[in-house]
Amino acid sequence: MNIYLLKLASLAIYPLSWVGLCLVVACIALFRNNIKQAKWMLALSILSLWAISMPITGKILSYQLEKVYPEKAITEIPVSDAILLLGGGTSGIAPPARLSIDLNDAADRVYYAARLYHAGKAPYIIASGGTITWQGTKQSEAAAMKSILIDLGVPKEAIIEEDNSLTTYENAVNSLPLLTARNAQKVLVVTSAMHMPRALATMKKNMPTMTLIPASTDIRVVDQEDATLLDWFPQASGLAMFTQAWHEQVGRLIYYLKGQA
Repeated sequence: MNIYLLKLASLAIYPLSWVGLCLVVACIALFRNNIKQAKWMLALSILSLWAISMPITGKILSYQLEKVYPEKAITEIPVSDAILLLGGGTSGIAPPARLSIDLNDAADRVYYAARLYHAGKAPYIIASGGTITWQGTKQSEAAAMKSILIDLGVPKEAIIEEDNSLTTYENAVNSLPLLTARNAQKVLVVTSAMHMPRALATMKKNMPTMTLIPASTDIRVVDQEDATLLDWFPQASGLAMFTQAWHEQVGRLIYYLKGQA
């Protein structure tokens, strides 16, 4: 499926889209002078928005994902044939506005991959991620990650760019030939702990000949029970966390229903 259509289709699964739909229905009901229905739909949209914007809700949903493949100490990670670093933590340069690489919350992935390399866990890193053109970037995620890895002391000859992937599925499909050409059998998959369940399910389905070892990082929820009063009030950060966790949970459910996770 075209990446733009895929992104548009994914919007339909987001609860915020449902809130918007409830508001539209409320407006239509009000226009038709159906005051009772308008009140119910307005109340439903407000309560729903409150629920999905509370940090505690996002924390609970995120924790359910992160506990599947928790982060391990570097010493516990086995020596493997390769490190597969999935994009999603960086945005490339976008001149003239952005002349340097942007690091987001998931940039821990790049740092962790460098640590694994320096610990001797694998002889090379495949940096997988394409160019997100609709965000105005002129540099692929693979190139951006390679630049950061070099800054972190990883030799450039130990970094392989896979710069065609825009989805997790494409990360798997496009990285497989690179790994096969180098006779890799045991691969460390590096991505955020929240993303790992869906990513590993995708990798196992599309890379069946590989032994895939999760190397999770970017832990968002340290203690889901350590909540404060503020965690029960709507916040933009809470909505963002819930939306990301919801996306991953739905993806994981799809693979579960297919018998892949």
